[in-house]
Amino acid sequence: MKKKILIFGSLFLFIVLASLIVINPETIQGRFRRISRTTATQKVKTFSQPVDQKFDTMPIPSNLGLNLFDKDGRISDTARSFGKMSSLKLNKLTEIHPEDYGNNYYSPGTYVVEKGDGIGNGIFLIKFMEFKNKSSLNAQIRTEVFKKEKDGNYYHFPTNEYTLSMPNANQLFDINIELLDRADYLELPSDQIKIIYHQSCQTFIDYCDDETHQMYAWEDTTQCNKRCPFTANTDQYQAKNGKYSTIFPEGSEELADTVVDILKQCDENTEDFLKIKLEKPRLGVQMLLGSDNPTMTGLDEYISGQGASSWFEYFGGFSNQWKEQAKTTKCPNVLELGHELIHVYVKDFFGTEEQNIYGLEEGLANFARYQNGVDSEIICRPDGWSYTYNPETTNPYVTDISGPPNANEPYYYFYHTGYCFWHDFVNEYSYGNLTKVMQALYQQVRDIKSYYVLDVIEHTIGEKLSQEILDRYSLEKNQTFVDVCKGCEIF
Repeated sequence: MKKKILIFGSLFLFIVLASLIVINPETIQGRFRRISRTTATQKVKTFSQPVDQKFDTMPIPSNLGLNLFDKDGRISDTARSFGKMSSLKLNKLTEIHPEDYGNNYYSPGTYVVEKGDGIGNGIFLIKFMEFKNKSSLNAQIRTEVFKKEKDGNYYHFPTNEYTLSMPNANQLFDINIELLDRADYLELPSDQIKIIYHQSCQTFIDYCDDETHQMYAWEDTTQCNKRCPFTANTDQYQAKNGKYSTIFPEGSEELADTVVDILKQCDENTEDFLKIKLEKPRLGVQMLLGSDNPTMTGLDEYISGQGASSWFEYFGGFSNQWKEQAKTTKCPNVLELGHELIHVYVKDFFGTEEQNIYGLEEGLANFARYQNGVDSEIICRPDGWSYTYNPETTNPYVTDISGPPNANEPYYYFYHTGYCFWHDFVNEYSYGNLTKVMQALYQQVRDIKSYYVLDVIEHTIGEKLSQEILDRYSLEKNQTFVDVCKGCEIF
């Protein structure tokens, strides 16, 4: 009897040890060919160490290395199952108190403000950080946004709408700011301006009919309607689904109703892919009448787009087709939602509007768009990328992934280079580590310290990024600097 127990016990111990050998997240390796690196160097500021992360992790089986991508080149469902939603450890962030600095106003009114003052609504607090070119016609205000969390403290909140122009009407997180014209603020000292905090954005639409007001729209309905991305004008139609909203020109009701449901689906699947929760109170799409060439832009709370009337008429018949696509695709190819939502999610991750790691952000947007169902047109190779419809031609990766685009390296070269970077990163380090990097960057931008994206990546994966990847994408630490909250040391 004792002999049998000993045999079974040994067998059980062997099985446990074997499983531990198989489950090793560090053993997934891709196959790369080394190429030469050419890059430019640049001066950067002192780096602050990444915020210490203690995210819940799940082991990633090593045998997923060969089956990480399915036959279509998408991350397999099995591999995706090893990503896990994080819980932000906000107590690890730098504790600041912007609500205790300067004068902060939480109710509508007219105020004279200076650097460090702010206006808020009890959840979000917008602080005025710098007044630029106050004496000129292109006067601007640089801002930073903070959000009150469950622990009662305010922390930095990622947003890319830093610069507000004067005079203008701006709405951010349901805080409606009117910046007055030069006659109203030139009489004040150089470090002060006058603003109006309005109860409702409807005020900015009403200005369009008031010829005596400085923000009269001169019968330009597009100029008028874009002021309020969550408030429909009389010539617009708004559809809602919980926190989701779409605004389209009147006559496009069916499109608006269809897109609001697809927006919800795409957002939920984008969140699931990145494994981060934005915790924004609302998300919208605002489509305006405009140029013949439709454009889409992902902003902090909504996706903005415009097109000619013929565009709305043409796509008006696509609602049923889009609904069918939504049944089989995580995020259908509708209004570039799969791409633009990534910009909504990763504001600040890869820099500010003044200094942005262009290729990494645009590449991530295309990579996520493809992973959530839109067909890819790119083949990633060791020495460059090719179009699927022209695989014989290989185009070189950009020499500086931080950008900006130029005559020799147009914008789409950065999109495709960044796409291949994230493809190769997942192939080398697994999808689970991609989600941990996204969580770490989200944690980082909630703090106020500057950082390098490359340091955050390496801190998260626990090792240096492969030299083959660094060489292939001409990626150096200097290119990945992010000054996430300029001037916030005053808090």
